[in-house]
Amino acid sequence: MEVQQRTSLSNLPFLVLLVGIALIFVGFIVIASSAIIYPAHVSGGGIFLIGPIPIIVGFGEHAWPIVLILATIAIILVLLQLLVAKRSS
Repeated sequence: MEVQQRTSLSNLPFLVLLVGIALIFVGFIVIASSAIIYPAHVSGGGIFLIGPIPIIVGFGEHAWPIVLILATIAIILVLLQLLVAKRSS
């Protein structure tokens, strides 16, 4: 009886993985179908920090405020990391 419980519990991580992949797929379908049915104006932006070099990307009419906020947050996080590293050494 314990052998059967062990085999069913050993399949649990695989089942959780499959459920996670299925949920991601369903979420993608829901978002894609809602974007097709209800088109909207979208703005966005992002910052990629590769070492000390920021790469800033933005699209839409409200991209610059979004990128400015993200850049400010990124600078604050880098400064906090430097402050913590300086205190620990």
